[in-house]
Amino acid sequence: MDNTLTIGRLNGRYTLPAQHPQPERVQARLDDVVRKDGTAVIGRLLDQTLPADDPSIWLIRRLDFTLLADVGRLEADELGQLWGRQVTQTIVQAIANGPDGQNVLRFPHRAAFVAQFVADVADGAAADKWYYQDFAGLRHLLPGQAIREAIVREGATAVPILRHLAQNNRLEHILRALSDSDAARLVEILPDAATADQPAWDQVLAVWPSVARTENGRFATPKNQLRLWLAAAEQSPDTPSLTAVTHLLQLADVLKTTADPLVVARHVGRGELAAAVALARQSGARDGLESLPAWQEAAAGDPDWPVVVAKTLVPVTAVRPTPSPGQTFMSPLGGLFLLLPILVDLRVPELVGNLTQRRRDAEGEEEISVQPRSAASHFLYWLALKCLGGARAAQWRDDPALLLALGLAEAPDEPPEFSPRQLADLRQAWRGLLRDQGRIDGRFLALDTNVTSRPEKEIEISLQPRSAASHFSVLRDMRYDYWLDIGLPLDVQLTIDHWPLTIDHFHLLTDDERPDWLATAVPDYAAKAKPAAATLAYCALPNLPSDLDATLTLLAQGILRTFARHLLGFAWSSPAYIYDNFLIGDSQITLTADEIRVQLPPSPLHTVLRLTGWHDRSYTLPWLPERNVRVSG
Repeated sequence: MDNTLTIGRLNGRYTLPAQHPQPERVQARLDDVVRKDGTAVIGRLLDQTLPADDPSIWLIRRLDFTLLADVGRLEADELGQLWGRQVTQTIVQAIANGPDGQNVLRFPHRAAFVAQFVADVADGAAADKWYYQDFAGLRHLLPGQAIREAIVREGATAVPILRHLAQNNRLEHILRALSDSDAARLVEILPDAATADQPAWDQVLAVWPSVARTENGRFATPKNQLRLWLAAAEQSPDTPSLTAVTHLLQLADVLKTTADPLVVARHVGRGELAAAVALARQSGARDGLESLPAWQEAAAGDPDWPVVVAKTLVPVTAVRPTPSPGQTFMSPLGGLFLLLPILVDLRVPELVGNLTQRRRDAEGEEEISVQPRSAASHFLYWLALKCLGGARAAQWRDDPALLLALGLAEAPDEPPEFSPRQLADLRQAWRGLLRDQGRIDGRFLALDTNVTSRPEKEIEISLQPRSAASHFSVLRDMRYDYWLDIGLPLDVQLTIDHWPLTIDHFHLLTDDERPDWLATAVPDYAAKAKPAAATLAYCALPNLPSDLDATLTLLAQGILRTFARHLLGFAWSSPAYIYDNFLIGDSQITLTADEIRVQLPPSPLHTVLRLTGWHDRSYTLPWLPERNVRVSG
């Protein structure tokens, strides 16, 4: 390659005898010599001095030199030669001395230089670096956009930049700064192998276990496409098949929704495509089904290979290791650590811990109370799943961040067993707590009757089928929209009958009423309240006992409502909206001997978290007293 020299600024100071009659003319002549002859000489001499096949980039902030010349006797080309040789000698000497980290820098190639720039952008450290003048036009962009554009505009160098980032363990750092659309644009520049046959799939499968991860409950994301393609490119001299990468990611999403992914794989291996598609659809899969025919085509009649693929994509016996001190890992559940302080402030662990298992002695005379410690921790586990959206429980139930946050060694297979009396006592204690903490008004109540929640699909979470009520009544405080009770209509009516205020002191509004006074007395409720069914659908966990399911939903709604009320302008947002805009995304979690550090992702409304101070918090959990939790973002 040819050497290229770029001079950002050239300052010359000419010293002449004081009695010189025409100093301005000398200045003009020397300026012209430098522009026309001197810089051309530098280029020729550098081509002769530096190896043409060296792709290195040298960045020199400042070079000073002094040149003595008889301007009156030398011709313009002679002055140019003299000046050019002096500058070239100074440049070569600076290169020979090597980089010093401040005035002289060296990058082995253009890809390394751009990779360093995008890494500094992700760190927020690029703006004050003098050597990034090439990227001045990107300063007005958001970090993810600047990273995307810096890479894409490099053309043929773009893929080497991505590979350099992957080789130097910087890829994940960059991906955290990118939105899905930014990552998708980078996927577009990846070359695709000419084939998507079985060897092309195997090339990607070889790196799958160490690279692929779920993001917001899905494998098929642009960031995973980048991860897998780049990892496969490092393991083989052959260009990976981007088509195979895409199909495998989509298949992983299809297979993880099925009760037995190996059955789908065997159908594919036997050429029974229609049966495989029907089984996937029956399990609730809707996206990615077009990858099933491609899977069958890649199998090429090999009945065993699809089974190998399924076991790689969705290991049937996979057990996530418990994080150990010093370990850093990624998890989609970092947002849970924003909710845990609220759970403590609402005294939920204390309320659950006060539940007692009631049983009678042999004579049936006396009740004995037992504190169910394990049952209490399991209760918090299922409560956390509801807060994060019950529809995602199947993918997240053994996530290491979830277990770490709740102090559990493994995910419980069964929900805790509490009697209906115990759960009723808990709901009553919850209402008292909200009243004592001033979170409810109590004078204006709304009653939603015949509320039903029908999740789009049943989610298998290793539980035995249980009966669950299909219709509920929900009692709500209209002033702040905290739920006060949920359950069968007769049970909720009993709560109303025993409400501490008489009927003359509060207004009870049923779901078919909208009196004129509502907009004046409780304007926020009249204008902003969301249907209770939407919250039930968000929190739905199939196959839980009815009373337990209702109680968990009641507390989850209160936790999410409290979180929303801390966010400026979002106090009445629905749970789904809160999750999609504040809790979503992969967090980096680091475990040390005395601390859990959670680095939050740039969620869609992350700025609001920063404005309210929720992006930087430190606290201790009562069930993890030995470790401080530090949340930042």
